[in-house]
Amino acid sequence: MQVLFEGILLKPAMVTPGAECKTRASPSQIAHATLTLLKRRVPPAVPGIMFLSGGQSELEATLNLQEMNRQPNPWHVSFSYARALQVCDGGDACLSLVLAAVVCLFETAN
Repeated sequence: MQVLFEGILLKPAMVTPGAECKTRASPSQIAHATLTLLKRRVPPAVPGIMFLSGGQSELEATLNLQEMNRQPNPWHVSFSYARALQVCDGGDACLSLVLAAVVCLFETAN
């Protein structure tokens, strides 16, 4: 069976401490652990990795993704915002959160 790596997108979770772990990891630590794992297992030919929130808050996931975009990696890394949109009720606070996340990621990419 052949897999065309250039034609797939992955949707993994980030490497984060377990829910019962008392020690919190920084975005830099999460980015480093996640990218190290991916570099060992995912070919650079895969064009994109779209992260699931994996139980993180929208803010945590965005900060972790921002840090991943600051570190060299061979893929386009982004976030699957489905969970954020599901909890969004359309109110100003929710829309401000989504907008802040987009601005944060845009600034990191440029």
